[in-house]
Amino acid sequence: MKKLQESFGNVNFSDKDYEKAAYSSDASQIDGKLDAVVWPTSIEKVHELVNYCRRLKINLNVRGGGTSLSGGCTPTGGIVVDMAKMNRIIEVNEEERYAITEAGVVLDELNRKMKKSFFPVIPGSRKACTIGGMVATNASGLKTREYGKMEDWVEELEVVDGTGRYLKIKGKAIKNFCGAEGSTGIVVRAKLRLAQKPRQRTLSILKFNTITAMMEKIEELEKNENVKNLIFIDEICSELLDFDERNHLVVEYDNDDGNIQEEDESNTVWNMLENLRHIVIQQRLPRVEDPCIPLTDMGRFLYWLKKRNIPSYGPVGAGTVYTFFQKDSREIEEMYKTVRKLNGRISYSHGLGILKKNYAAKEEAAKIIALKQIHDPELIMNKGV
Repeated sequence: MKKLQESFGNVNFSDKDYEKAAYSSDASQIDGKLDAVVWPTSIEKVHELVNYCRRLKINLNVRGGGTSLSGGCTPTGGIVVDMAKMNRIIEVNEEERYAITEAGVVLDELNRKMKKSFFPVIPGSRKACTIGGMVATNASGLKTREYGKMEDWVEELEVVDGTGRYLKIKGKAIKNFCGAEGSTGIVVRAKLRLAQKPRQRTLSILKFNTITAMMEKIEELEKNENVKNLIFIDEICSELLDFDERNHLVVEYDNDDGNIQEEDESNTVWNMLENLRHIVIQQRLPRVEDPCIPLTDMGRFLYWLKKRNIPSYGPVGAGTVYTFFQKDSREIEEMYKTVRKLNGRISYSHGLGILKKNYAAKEEAAKIIALKQIHDPELIMNKGV
């Protein structure tokens, strides 16, 4: 890799052991292996890197903020491509509500640039996750019932694919890269739609002794056009938050129907929910899953979790909850089978990564294989996923 080192220089290339150790894993805590780390600073450098690796059949492992919980950027040999230095916010237009950024821009930094608008897809890792990484996993957040996923807010992508082609992607083709976990190319720039900051919202926190009673209430709330978000908290997570040991439902309204009407108090609730993931992980439950279940079968799934004392919470109104396990729990595979039986998907927006790729649905696997034939026939892009 001497030629690559000469081209990128010592500042933007490293094969030192301590650098390789730092980049050998992501938030999934899976150990990988790599030969070097490269920090591109321009589209031209990304193009040069891809062509170099394509000729020599070297694997490229693209990395954003390293926040993947499924091993999406755990390297499997070759080069880790850290996009952190491509972090320019090129344009923010609040009047027309769009922003153009490079892939390495951190979400919180983008939102701090705006007063009247914001980018509304906000994962729990917002302080570290990058726009490129969010595109790669088709990220979502707690308010996904209202705002959807990353693919709903991307207007245009600029990509260098595995053949070395520079592409501008619009329309339906965005889905060929949004959610592909870096397996079809490297996102270098994105044009994003922005949302207007909403007027003050109100919240209610409802308590339920049974899952059946809660699901009946959810069915009722789903018909209320003023309800924007529904967050479920199970008995285990409720206790960790010093709530009653019952099932809770946080309901967000866009009018005054909620019991919590003060903005500061509402912000406290959202901050608590954002921190809940870390609180549960600290209970020696580092494996976080995000299955997606049709709302009609969500009650059955929540009963399945309750019977096994598996902690869970999340945006149930969007058909997903976060579930927590010990690192090598056998119950994870059992859950995947249960999700399939309920016509669900094993991941909503965390991606499949190394951890779940062997459990991908046939149609998901077939789609990636077809896209790889077009955009990465040499199979150098994120081999692990």
